[in-house]
Amino acid sequence: MTSKSIIKKTFIALAGYICLVMPLYAQRIMVVEPPDIDRVKEIAVLLPEKPKGFGDPVQVRGRWDSLYTTGAFLRLINEADSISSVPFPELTEAIYMSYYKGKDSETSKRFIMKRRMLLAKMIWAECLTNRGTYMPAIIHALRSIVNTRTWTFPAEDREKTNWEGKRYTIGLSSSAYGSDMAQALYLLDSKLPGDLKEQIKTALYQRIFRPVLHAVNTGNVNNEFRSLKDIGNHNPVELANVLGAAFAVLEDKQQRAVFAAIAEKYSVNYFESYLDDGYCTEGIGYYSYGFTHYVFLRELLWQATHGKIDLFQRPKVAKMARFAPAMEIINSVYPAISDCEQYIKPWHQLMYYLNKNNDLGLSAYSRLSTDIEQPSLCWMMFFFPNAASAYPDSDNSFKSLPVRDYFNDAGVLTVRPLAGSLFNMGATLKGGNNAEQHNHNDLGSYSIVVGDELITGDVGLATYTPKYFTKERYDLFKTTSSYGHNVPLINGIQQFAGKDAVARIIKTGFSDQQDEFAMDLASAYKADDLKKLVRTFTYNRGSKHTPGYLRVRDDFCFSKNTAFETAIITRYGWRRVNENTIEIIGARAVLQATIHSSVPSFNISSEVIDEGPMPYTRIAIKLPATMNGHVSIEFKTK
Repeated sequence: MTSKSIIKKTFIALAGYICLVMPLYAQRIMVVEPPDIDRVKEIAVLLPEKPKGFGDPVQVRGRWDSLYTTGAFLRLINEADSISSVPFPELTEAIYMSYYKGKDSETSKRFIMKRRMLLAKMIWAECLTNRGTYMPAIIHALRSIVNTRTWTFPAEDREKTNWEGKRYTIGLSSSAYGSDMAQALYLLDSKLPGDLKEQIKTALYQRIFRPVLHAVNTGNVNNEFRSLKDIGNHNPVELANVLGAAFAVLEDKQQRAVFAAIAEKYSVNYFESYLDDGYCTEGIGYYSYGFTHYVFLRELLWQATHGKIDLFQRPKVAKMARFAPAMEIINSVYPAISDCEQYIKPWHQLMYYLNKNNDLGLSAYSRLSTDIEQPSLCWMMFFFPNAASAYPDSDNSFKSLPVRDYFNDAGVLTVRPLAGSLFNMGATLKGGNNAEQHNHNDLGSYSIVVGDELITGDVGLATYTPKYFTKERYDLFKTTSSYGHNVPLINGIQQFAGKDAVARIIKTGFSDQQDEFAMDLASAYKADDLKKLVRTFTYNRGSKHTPGYLRVRDDFCFSKNTAFETAIITRYGWRRVNENTIEIIGARAVLQATIHSSVPSFNISSEVIDEGPMPYTRIAIKLPATMNGHVSIEFKTK
């Protein structure tokens, strides 16, 4: 029996099941249930007769030849030359099992990702050049992948059911492989052997289509597709990959419509990871990853229905699109809030698309970059006509950064100098709560940029291990706990994780000259003696004759004498100038921090913490035990 007939029989059987048990449809629902047959029929009418992926098949040369002649993809082609000249790496049992030994989640993950990226680069190069040069290596890689026991990361296969072939599940890796394998069929159909095409279709049915259909039609009782109910970045990533695979290879548009209805419905859950003001609690890195795939999902439906289904019409999207621009501190530097690395930037292709589609006026994203963030085949969407490309490229109407951006629901404020000012220091000041997506216990933290250097502030993620994304992260890693952030300790007690730890904003006073932002942090500490803890930020933009500053002041009160400590976090060197002043010395800038306290004789000490990409220093400012008082740190450029 061919893969096509297997898929058809399965759809017929499941369609009967859907008709029997379909409940009432709700627009925004978290419960997994069978698709709405009426909605499936409505979508099917809009879909093309033939499957289509992103880009054009290799034999349709117009756009591919145009892209090739620009010369912009020479580096990718050179990489493909190197890849195709060496054996394709095989996923061994030893590599896969390295995860289960308890300390190594990266070896297997990176290896599995590498195999897919190697294949994708060769397919890009073949489509650009059309020489046939890469086809032997591509065919070998496709055969290797289709015969690999699993496409899943071990971290998504903790019971080894995928590896052992007992049950296939949808995850970040398996869905991405499904998307790229389907795209490979769509792009290179005319150059692939018939038996290989059938093998790939059968594998897609076994590892992607059947698990998805079984999940939605059984309430996901076997957890084949956990991210249907996920509110984070996994949701749009996996839905886009699954729908991309279905649209690229399934001949029957009724079958494609089932997957379109699934994607349309459950992608609503992704919006729950954004607050009503558009703030993404997952941080810049996961924003790029998740929202880029939401764009892919939007484009799949938009292109297939000629704009009749447009996921950008959902009201919250416009606010989400403005998240990254609003998080820029100054000079293209962003805070490393949550699990992302310092100096991270939003992905260029995403921002170019949003800039054009949403008229954001961002000069940095006025042209499409060919430096592809991830050379997955779905990235071809950006280089072919799409919903945003109709807008002309322009160097006009670019907007300068405002003096502040404030996410009221999130309690996150970014402050910047006046346009044209000699003052070149900006900051992000964070409230929020300690139950956010990819949460760090960081209420009251701040990041300061001078010029283009993040001199002090959140260092971002620690490292990837099997336990990093568990509840133990706050005990095992100082970087995720409040200890690794520039926030207070109360008698050695750190902030706790959970929704009850909230930074309650008690004052906002904004003007062109000065912004004041105060928050009550007392709820974040399980300290019996704590009666009051208020952190107040004052950002003064200075004038021609007076330098600006950022002052961070903590006012506290206890029921008995209690030790109070605050900290400055930096990856740069530092030195003590005098008893109450230190300097943090960047590569091009020096930030001076002057400490004032109601309690005399405070102590300054430091500790180097090495848990991730680079070590950093925690500079502790410790006050003698007292019942009440205040301490302030005033930051100025030197």
